[in-house]
Amino acid sequence: MNSFSGLGRLGKDPELRMVGENKDRAVCNFSVALDDVKREGEKTTWLKVTVWAKQAESCQKNLRKGSQVSFVGKLKLREYEAKDGTVKVSPEVEAWDVRFVSNFGQVKNEPGKENGFAPEGDLDSVPF
Repeated sequence: MNSFSGLGRLGKDPELRMVGENKDRAVCNFSVALDDVKREGEKTTWLKVTVWAKQAESCQKNLRKGSQVSFVGKLKLREYEAKDGTVKVSPEVEAWDVRFVSNFGQVKNEPGKENGFAPEGDLDSVPF
């Protein structure tokens, strides 16, 4: 089974596009700096995340640069040609579940909200 889960912060605002013949399918892309304990000299691990349909629209509406998210999806390796002509490989996740952990770094303790967000769906169903 190809399943990847991650936790991290957005490096920039998410980008939403409408695709398909009638421009009726939403797709949202964002880059996440994975949260991990780094040792001196290590670089941040960045991962591109793609989300579809209603969850894509929700991500675009609720997430901004610095927001913390957890996600689960299928890990893919995308090949592309760099400017120098070499073939590069970039890991990406096509997420089927995205959870909003924090809202732009703000933490609120309001009833029915977790860290400033009213989560979509049942939190008991989070697979991690």
